[in-house]
Amino acid sequence: GQDGATVIVTQRQGEETFRSVNSVEGTTSAWHYTKVPDTDVRVERVGNQLHFKGRVAGEAIDKQEAIDDRPWFQPLSFSLRCMVARQQQQASFWTVRPDTLEALALKAESDGSGPVPQTSGPAQSASRMVIRLDGLMSALWSAEYWFRQGDNLFVHYRGTHGPPGTAETVISLEQQ
Repeated sequence: GQDGATVIVTQRQGEETFRSVNSVEGTTSAWHYTKVPDTDVRVERVGNQLHFKGRVAGEAIDKQEAIDDRPWFQPLSFSLRCMVARQQQQASFWTVRPDTLEALALKAESDGSGPVPQTSGPAQSASRMVIRLDGLMSALWSAEYWFRQGDNLFVHYRGTHGPPGTAETVISLEQQ
C-alpha cells in the first residue's frame, strides 16, 4: 500500500455500526461490528486467519476462522469501489457476513455500465459489479453494486439477503 496508509470506513444502519480498517487499495485488515445493546465484535486478520473476539447477542465469542491468501473486503461498497476506480475486471475475495459472522468466499466481476435502475431524477450512468458466491454455489445467489461514473460514488445495491428465494433488497442513494 501507499506507505501503509489506511482508510477507516464507518457505516451506521439503525442500531448497527460497522467500522473497518482498509488499505487504500480496498483490502481489509480489521473490522468492528456493534449492535445495541449486546453485540460488540472485533475481527482482525492475522496471516490467513480471521480472529473474532467480543460478544454476540450477549454471548462471548472467541474464534479463529481459516481463510486463504485472497484479500478480505469489508464493506463491499468500499472495496468494490476501489476495484472500479482502478478498472480491475474481477476479483476473488473473502467477506464476513454480519448476521452469521461467517467468512464467505465471493467473486466480483465487472459487468459494464448503464443507467442506474429506478432512481428518481435524471438517468445517471454507472459501473456495475456483480458478486456471487465462489465455487459450486455461484448460481444460487448474486448481488449488484452500482458506482456512479465520474467519481465512482456507490449509488445502488440490488440483491437477495440470505438463502436463495429470499426477497430482493434494494438500496439507492437519493440525490440531495
